[in-house]
Amino acid sequence: MSYRLPEQREHFYDVASQSSISVDNGTISRITIPCLYNIREIQNRKHRMIHDHLGWPSPDHPDSSCQLPPEHDFVIITDEVNLIGEGYTDIEIGLDDPPDGLVMTGDIYDYSNVVITINSMCEDAVKQDVVVPFSVFAIGVAYPDGETETELRDIVTKGTLRIVAGPTE
Repeated sequence: MSYRLPEQREHFYDVASQSSISVDNGTISRITIPCLYNIREIQNRKHRMIHDHLGWPSPDHPDSSCQLPPEHDFVIITDEVNLIGEGYTDIEIGLDDPPDGLVMTGDIYDYSNVVITINSMCEDAVKQDVVVPFSVFAIGVAYPDGETETELRDIVTKGTLRIVAGPTE
């Protein structure tokens, strides 16, 4: 019997993590987002070939796959991104139909962190919560070959900002 091998496929994902941020109306909040390279090596807990070889049921060999010890776990390696060193100079915030009194700004802090400042003094959020979709972009210019200018515009995070109802005074 043949081994059950997965199809050989490659998946590439260049999408931002989704964030859900809640802040009280009438406050100034600061959110720090660390920027990290994230290299993941995730393997099945059991080696598929050995699993099939030792655990395949037959009349004289019952399925023993649940008794096999784990052979591989996952490894996550992270390293800080030097945003300034890579050419990022500014943080832009995109808001979809923001209410009056909402101001969001962003800055690069300590070379590998993005700090979002949320000033929420919204009359629309005095009696009921307000939800605003947002995106945070790191922008700048890089010179990958030392001469050619390449525009940088990468998303740091995106999601929804929930302004929790309350008075502004």
